[in-house]
Amino acid sequence: MDFSFGDQVVSIPEPENCPDCRAQLRTMHRNESHLYQRKSTKSGKQLISIYNPDCDWNIVNKEEWHTDQWDALDYGRDFDFNRPFFEQFLSLSRAVPRMALITVANENCPYTTGTAYSKNCHLINSSEYCEDCYYGKLLQKCRDTIDSSYCYDSERCYECFSVRNCFNCVHVYYSQNSSDCWFSENLKNCRNCFLCTDLDGKEYYFMNQPLSKEEFEKRVSEFKGSHQNFERAKQILKDLRKKTNS
Repeated sequence: MDFSFGDQVVSIPEPENCPDCRAQLRTMHRNESHLYQRKSTKSGKQLISIYNPDCDWNIVNKEEWHTDQWDALDYGRDFDFNRPFFEQFLSLSRAVPRMALITVANENCPYTTGTAYSKNCHLINSSEYCEDCYYGKLLQKCRDTIDSSYCYDSERCYECFSVRNCFNCVHVYYSQNSSDCWFSENLKNCRNCFLCTDLDGKEYYFMNQPLSKEEFEKRVSEFKGSHQNFERAKQILKDLRKKTNS
């Protein structure tokens, strides 16, 4: 279908790579997950950077980058119409000063990039207004959240993905306005749900079945206390997701 549509508009050659490989090629210039120790090309000071030590570009820390000591004429140059554009652009890119990390108004977040207005965070990226968060991507206004990504206005979450307004959740995905839920997916306005999917406004549900508070706590206790029990719960959730999506 894509090829027939392309032929109607303009003759488009078939791609040489699969969609995933093409996406990798388009984003390979962006590094968010790997940090390196290297020296500033301006002062020689040690710094943490998204650019590896073998990169010969002009890498400086944030304070050095914001100084008024730079003169653009130092790396400015005339365009040479007899040379390829991208060759000249690459040469210019190597000369222009670049910040080692991209951060704004953080406190005690030395190993983060693409972050702003955060405090006591470690190895997160593309995140703002977070506190005490570790190992995550795209966290917005989150606290005490670990090993999670795409979380918004959430607190005390672990191994969660794409959640909003969630509290004290573990291995919860694509959910919102829920609390004290474990190993669940696609929950809305739920509390105390364990191994559940596709619920709205439920409380004390275990594997999508309602239980009394006492029975619920008894069943949940069978899955806590060891890494082996956690792995068992993860596998059950994986099987539940397969049934839901089949």
